[in-house]
Amino acid sequence: MGTELKTDSWHRYMLYRRDDRYMALEPEEKRREAAEKGKQFTLAAYPDVWAKDTRLVERVRQFLGANFHWHDRLAKSGSDLDVVQTLHNMVRGGSVAVIPEEPVRGGIAWPPKTAASTSFWGVSDYGETSPVAVKGRYQAQLERMNAERSIWAETVAMMDGINAGFMAKMAGISPTLDAMFQAAGWTEKYPDAGGGALSLLGDARPFEYAEGALSGDAMDLAGNLTPNMGTAGSWFTNPGSGQMRMYGQGGFPVVDFDFDHDHGQGIPHAHNWEDNGGPFPIRGPGVRFSPLP
Repeated sequence: MGTELKTDSWHRYMLYRRDDRYMALEPEEKRREAAEKGKQFTLAAYPDVWAKDTRLVERVRQFLGANFHWHDRLAKSGSDLDVVQTLHNMVRGGSVAVIPEEPVRGGIAWPPKTAASTSFWGVSDYGETSPVAVKGRYQAQLERMNAERSIWAETVAMMDGINAGFMAKMAGISPTLDAMFQAAGWTEKYPDAGGGALSLLGDARPFEYAEGALSGDAMDLAGNLTPNMGTAGSWFTNPGSGQMRMYGQGGFPVVDFDFDHDHGQGIPHAHNWEDNGGPFPIRGPGVRFSPLP
């Protein structure tokens, strides 16, 4: 069932959801024509003028709250102007249909022979919307939005602060992350954020493999894996394997972050450890993620 939006001498404009069966007995062409006229009527209005009509705003609040649960907070506590502007956006996008219907008349009263003047937006027939007027209002709204929008320099400064804070916490943890910071130009751009110690491979140089180059000590180092158990609530970082592991209740592993090897999910990726009821949790499949904001 529709909700009344506004009534004038010619029509009673009703609000419907897009999927409501309004004008059910009429052909589809007439339904589209009615929806288009209602759309023109709504978008030709000034939102700040409608926002001053307390009864209209209350009807719109009830309609939004009853039909669109994600607008529940707006319907209950949003400003009058925000409520009207949201309705305009939904009508423009097609999720709400405004349908002009015959007004309810009582007794034998007849409509006036000549159209009564209106102060709503200055024309004698709401069905005839001036394209020039609509264009002018749209341009005014666009200029106001641009004037209120944050300038680009402020946006860049905000993002620089986020990036520098992230780099200050993560620099030196993993050679892969350090390489990413270097490739992205962050090392030069945020020199004060790279205060952490360099990762063990941060200044590595290429070398050529020769037969017998691996010693027993090197083999032992290469076989040094991330411990399966650790202190609850702590992290273990293994620069040799580019892996970080977090330990949870009982010292069991909870999550792994892998930065330098690929199981088919890309680099970097993460694994969750799942309790299957056995003596030790099982590591789940890898899920790709990005450490950058």
